[in-house]
Amino acid sequence: ITVTVNSVTGGKDAIDVRQVGGTGNLAVEATGLLTATNQHGVFINNTGAGNVSVTVASVDANFDGVSANNTNGTLTVNASGTLNSATRHGVRADSESGGTTQVISVNNAYGNQSGVFTNHQGTGSSTINVTGSVTGNLQAAIDTNTGSGGMTIINLNSGADISSNS
Repeated sequence: ITVTVNSVTGGKDAIDVRQVGGTGNLAVEATGLLTATNQHGVFINNTGAGNVSVTVASVDANFDGVSANNTNGTLTVNASGTLNSATRHGVRADSESGGTTQVISVNNAYGNQSGVFTNHQGTGSSTINVTGSVTGNLQAAIDTNTGSGGMTIINLNSGADISSNS
């Protein structure tokens, strides 16, 4: 399943894509502003077998800017603009025990909790690439949880600015 859009405004989620069981990849590509007045800019959940890919420009959401979950396979989030969450995380990425590699790349991310939150319980590594400003208000700017034997790599590229108000 691939969803390709420019700009979307939603009363709940701007984009909501789910695969329950089954096999196949999920992808969201948004080139404009995604606005979610009540919940997520992008909510993508794959409980089957396959990869999850989210590529967005900018998101303004009440809950998570991007909330991505993958049970089996690779999880990738690329955000070139600004991700803004009024109440939770700029990006929330969860890879369950069958998940393999997790790669999160953000330019600017703000969350009232954390700017970037990752939970990687699968095999392989979790990598976070930052090129701009990442801010967490009530928690860490970048908050990671990695399962036993896992590893998280955080790359702060030129121009990266990490801050937390907690």
